[in-house]
This record gives sequence, C-alpha cells and structure tokens, in this order.
Amino acid sequence: MDEVGWYWYNAGIKSYEKGLICTRAVGQKMPNAWGLYDMHGNVAEWCSDFYEDYPTSAVVDLTGPDAGIERVARWGSWWNSAWPCRSAYRGSDASDSKYTNLGFRVALAPVQ
Repeated sequence: MDEVGWYWYNAGIKSYEKGLICTRAVGQKMPNAWGLYDMHGNVAEWCSDFYEDYPTSAVVDLTGPDAGIERVARWGSWWNSAWPCRSAYRGSDASDSKYTNLGFRVALAPVQ
C-alpha cells in the first residue's frame, strides 16, 4: 500500500497529531495498471448513485438507484488503515456530509 496510496500510517498519524489535514497532491505514488493515480487511499470518493444493498443475484455494471438518502462512496483515505483503501470497498454517507477525507475524482475523457 505504501507504494500506491496514502493511508493512516504513511499520511495521517504524524500530520493529524500536529493538527494538519492529511490529503496529499495527486501523482506522488505509483499509478495503477491503467495509469490512474491515487485510486487507493488519500480521500474516499463520492459516486453519483445512491446507496442500496447489493442484489443477491449476479449483475454486470451495477448502478444504484437514482434517488435515496445516502450516496455511495468508494472508501479508504488517509484516515483509514490500509485494508479499506481499495475501490472495491463500498460505503455510504449523507449527501451533505463534509469531511477532510471525502471528496470526488474529476476525470477528463475525449469526446466521442
């Protein structure tokens, strides 16, 4: 985890004890196989869909409901241990939640 992302033991604990916010600039760790940086750790990332439990049957490209109380967040940040710092770790929170370890990813894709 130290090579690909920021989490509590390499970003949070020493800075947090000094009263500092512990996010880091993107691109200081190694990218993943697709060339994307900081997909694990640093900040948890909001998703556009609302949260509901996963179905018990197999699905492809699952999207949550269009409305609800809590939005999906892909978890793991400088505040967490290494284990939840992976994009498969899914949680939720109220849409108006504000934390220094929760944000979103802006991605630029070519227009088709």
